[in-house]
Amino acid sequence: MPESKYNQQDLSFIDLIIEKLDSHYGGEFVLRHILSELTYNIHEHAFDNEKTDASLSFKIFDNEGILELAIMDNGISIPGRFDKANVDYIDDCNAIEKAINNFSTVSDNPYERGNGLWTTIRLVIEGNVGEILIISRKGLLHISRGGYKYELLDNEEYFKGTLISIRLNKFEVQNIYDLIELHKTNFYEYEVINDY
Repeated sequence: MPESKYNQQDLSFIDLIIEKLDSHYGGEFVLRHILSELTYNIHEHAFDNEKTDASLSFKIFDNEGILELAIMDNGISIPGRFDKANVDYIDDCNAIEKAINNFSTVSDNPYERGNGLWTTIRLVIEGNVGEILIISRKGLLHISRGGYKYELLDNEEYFKGTLISIRLNKFEVQNIYDLIELHKTNFYEYEVINDY
């Protein structure tokens, strides 16, 4: 994993990964966007005073025509970052919903920050008919072309950090510029279910 979001040498990390992957899975632009966005998010949001480790894995399922990319860190998590920034949220799923819907702890300008996860989701789901799984602390969101589902994990030892797993089909996204427009509508609303 790159050691800094600014180091020019770290930019070649993404080039090395792209060279190893078959660009027919989404296309080179889509792969580059996903890897750049997710590694940037780790550098921008995951680190705290403790050391943060991150890993990237990928596997091609030739028989199914699927590339699975997973990136995971043991950082402070999406809800943890919101806690540090004094952002109100209902629970960890609501924090994920805010994160994918242009909410940024870095800037209030929607043109400047907060659009990367949303764009990644659009490229994967709408452009490639793929799937995304996001787990951050106790929150889980799974999105596929068939729908989406939030779930609060009830384990006592909650997951520390964030995991994003993406499945891409073996074809290139065609309408890239339509899909990277600024977010206008929340297609993945979180509905809190109160158990009384």
